[in-house]
Amino acid sequence: MTAAEIAALAAQVRAAETAFARSTAERDHAAFTALLSDSAVFFGGGAVRQ
Repeated sequence: MTAAEIAALAAQVRAAETAFARSTAERDHAAFTALLSDSAVFFGGGAVRQ
């Protein structure tokens, strides 16, 4: 993999992380859920949710 390919992948990850953080900060449920994987699992409050 070339340095340019690695940089492009890093930019994609950075953009996804920024979008996820923005959806949380803005409490945008639709944007938040659109960014989740169908296999996402959440732990907390004594329960596991998918």
